[in-house]
Amino acid sequence: MRAVSVGEEENNRLERTVQMLGQKYSYFDINERMLITPLSKQLFTVIGFCRCFEANEEIETLKLLYKDPISFVLKNYDTNFSEKKKIEISIKKTLGQLEWIFYRDSHRFTSLKREYSIDARKPKVTKRILFEDITAIRGYVEMEINKTFIKVVKKNNVNLEPFNLPVIEGTNDLNMLMEGGK
Repeated sequence: MRAVSVGEEENNRLERTVQMLGQKYSYFDINERMLITPLSKQLFTVIGFCRCFEANEEIETLKLLYKDPISFVLKNYDTNFSEKKKIEISIKKTLGQLEWIFYRDSHRFTSLKREYSIDARKPKVTKRILFEDITAIRGYVEMEINKTFIKVVKKNNVNLEPFNLPVIEGTNDLNMLMEGGK
């Protein structure tokens, strides 16, 4: 039996962490049907992934993206919004808040609230965002998260292993799922 050095053990643990975060991002965070706030989960997973490589610039970018996604998107992407529209939709909402609005109002049993007024106490300043604007912003946020993930993978020459789900032969065989499948 070969003795494992402390440095080698840390590298193995880091590699397992990188693989786990990569697989979590690739499967669980991207599957919107499993989560209420998939973009927030993606973003937090990618921040954890970046911390494995000390990618501080990418972490700061992702933190800004969470804190004020609308301003971030309007500043960094050609959105085809008019200048008037950009001023109108520049509201201060975190990504979690936007995702809650999206989840709440995109649910099939909820009547869609189409306009979200922000400055009700300041009638001269009318800032409002429409549901379809929130949907567009979410698309750009997802694009930025994916771009950052791929940037870190390429920069650090990471080779992610494929994620293998257990094979379940029965449609409702919970015991087999709990045992890891065949």
